[in-house]
Amino acid sequence: MIIEATVAPGGGAPLRVHGDLDDGFYLASGQLAMRCGEQAFAVSAGDYVALPRGVPHTFRVVGEEPAVMLQVHADDSFLRFISAVGQPAPSRTLPPGLVLATDTDAALKVAASTGQPFIGPPMSEEEAAVVTAGARRAEPLEAYASY
Repeated sequence: MIIEATVAPGGGAPLRVHGDLDDGFYLASGQLAMRCGEQAFAVSAGDYVALPRGVPHTFRVVGEEPAVMLQVHADDSFLRFISAVGQPAPSRTLPPGLVLATDTDAALKVAASTGQPFIGPPMSEEEAAVVTAGARRAEPLEAYASY
């Protein structure tokens, strides 16, 4: 299953872990600061990132450009989560942040029931700045090739 996602500058995802699903994405445009387990690295357009199941991860879009990513999953569990908590866009413009059709508690329950529980907050702006300014640019595939 492939999902195209566009995330506004400053947007990201809560710290989460997929118990039964390897998570991967190709970054078509934009730039991310990413944390997976104990590693933090910058992701640029053209990079593919493989995130192994069972390892907590989060990201934040850095810079002024939205991030467009193609997420690759072996099943539809993440799509079911998006369908349950997402909201159709009122226009063909990018919203300023995450827009949920349900309250936060309900979103947390759906995330857990679809196999990707939230376990912490999204990456902060400060952490993202440290990752992009000081962290070496990792080769994401090599970083997780041994899982």
